[in-house]
Amino acid sequence: MKIYVVQLVTLQDGSHVSGLMKTFKSIIRPMEGDLLDDPGFYAEPYEYTIIKTSINYETDECYVSMKPILMETMDEKVLYTYIEKLKMNGWSVIPTEEFVQGHTNVVRKEHGKGI
Repeated sequence: MKIYVVQLVTLQDGSHVSGLMKTFKSIIRPMEGDLLDDPGFYAEPYEYTIIKTSINYETDECYVSMKPILMETMDEKVLYTYIEKLKMNGWSVIPTEEFVQGHTNVVRKEHGKGI
């Protein structure tokens, strides 16, 4: 199954929201409440919890939303450093205007899958 994971990251006050996505191939079906581990994630103090999944059995795809990460800082450099770390580990940035309406729309639009 192809799995599309979307993670939102923001500064402490909710400003400077960035959406990131990573695609995996797996036979394991992710479920709400699962904790995801990735070499791009900071170990502390965050939990990387799945809050929503949407499965399309016809296309063998699963769309996953992670609990948004609220950075414990107002320093934009810290946010951008974290985003760069994720990018070095296979994550890609989603343009803000594309994820405002929800991750499923973003991923499907990103990969040419109309709703």
